[in-house]
Amino acid sequence: MKTKLVNPKRIVDFMILAGKLKWLKRTGWINAKMPDPETVAEHTFRVTILSRILAPLLGLDVEKLTIMAIFHDFAEGIFGDPILESGRRKVREYSWKDESKFMEKVFKDLNMPNLYLEWKENILENGPQQTIYSDSLYQIGKLANAWQAFEYELRGVPKEKTNEFWENSLEHIKIPVLRKILNSLIQLRGSGKI
Repeated sequence: MKTKLVNPKRIVDFMILAGKLKWLKRTGWINAKMPDPETVAEHTFRVTILSRILAPLLGLDVEKLTIMAIFHDFAEGIFGDPILESGRRKVREYSWKDESKFMEKVFKDLNMPNLYLEWKENILENGPQQTIYSDSLYQIGKLANAWQAFEYELRGVPKEKTNEFWENSLEHIKIPVLRKILNSLIQLRGSGKI
């Protein structure tokens, strides 16, 4: 179904917002004083790639999980990258209310209310144990964090600086196939044969 063309400026506004994610550094890596902290866009790329290849292994619809991954941190372009956990402990709760209002406006401005409904159906469920999709995406995000921590170590960052990210991933990754992948990363991390 073809969508009616909207004001091109609204599409440009959307592009600018999406572009902010390329420059917005992730707060956890900044606080850990990592060199060249990962951006929200880089994290989204990792989560999207993992979602695409892991969805069939998890018995999930590839398109749905991939769309969830693409938009899961989109509103951080406005609201910033909140820290909800540190290591194994919860730091604060997150409210989806403002994010939902913002995303509704974004998609209405694009004359794509169906995309908002899709976002609301799929993304608002994002969080551990809400649905199989949201739980899988949440755990894939934790796997992406471990992957990033591993890459920092490959670049010479001491393991002591990345341990909290590994602990957080270990705490939250419960799906067997994701846990096996995490364990393989941990094994490679400990082998010294990188």
